[in-house]
Amino acid sequence: MRDPSWMQLSAQYRKTPPPPPPVPAEEHAPAAPAVPDIDDEAPYLGAWLGYKRRWREIWLNGVVGWITLFVLAQLLERTDGGNTVLGVLWPVWGMVWFVMSAISAIGIIGFSCPRCGSAFFTVMKPFTSQLKCPRCGLRKFQVNDAGKSLWQLKRPK
Repeated sequence: MRDPSWMQLSAQYRKTPPPPPPVPAEEHAPAAPAVPDIDDEAPYLGAWLGYKRRWREIWLNGVVGWITLFVLAQLLERTDGGNTVLGVLWPVWGMVWFVMSAISAIGIIGFSCPRCGSAFFTVMKPFTSQLKCPRCGLRKFQVNDAGKSLWQLKRPK
């Protein structure tokens, strides 16, 4: 095994490249007006849009799950041997539906505050009554520190 001191010695005697040439000064050109970027205006926007998406997943999962179970029950009852298939398929579909709902619910329960990173919600309280972060006070759906909410953002045309 080599001694690592040889690396230090070779680095000591190695020539360093010359510094880059200075950049020539430009004449004073009129600066373009600064257009605020959507990220500069709303640093917490992405987190709140993800939170809304998780709620949509829960609602969609619930509605699609019930409709699918109802349609399968109606279609399979009319076929020969449908009750047997329904007896096997019903628990399997129910377990898949339950797991998907639980994953979506854990995503909402584990939502962290976009500002401070702590848990935004307390588990023992209803989500509808928790309107601000218990640690830093960020209000629900507030997209910047100035107090602008998600609903006040201009929608692109």
